[in-house]
Amino acid sequence: MEQDNKYFTPDISDLYVGYEYQWLLHNIDGSDYKWVDKVADTTNMVSLLWQLEMGHIRTPYLTIEDIESEGWKWDKDHYRLKLSPLYKDQSDEVWELWQYGKIINISNETSNRCFDGECKSVNEFRKIEKWIGIKND
Repeated sequence: MEQDNKYFTPDISDLYVGYEYQWLLHNIDGSDYKWVDKVADTTNMVSLLWQLEMGHIRTPYLTIEDIESEGWKWDKDHYRLKLSPLYKDQSDEVWELWQYGKIINISNETSNRCFDGECKSVNEFRKIEKWIGIKND
């Protein structure tokens, strides 16, 4: 289920220790509620599964701010209304990233390691970076 095109309900198979999500917190009488940022850990996994079943869990879609928080920067020489790629410059490689809605393309000039496909959240984004060997700063 998509919620306001900013959030989605994760599948149970998406969850793991370290997964970032939002949980619907409400008073015992149900009179007041708010979404709270959480990270799955070994102490809250059972509660997380129950809350997921109740529909009280959501995950924000990947945003430019999420990508930037992982160390990606805009190429200032080619920046045009955020339609330019982001770069991550590491000592041995320079990575280029394009985002088209929920689709991202990551590549570099020095190897054939790349990714082109759907990436819905920062959780998946971090896994993709790890899979293709991009170091976190």
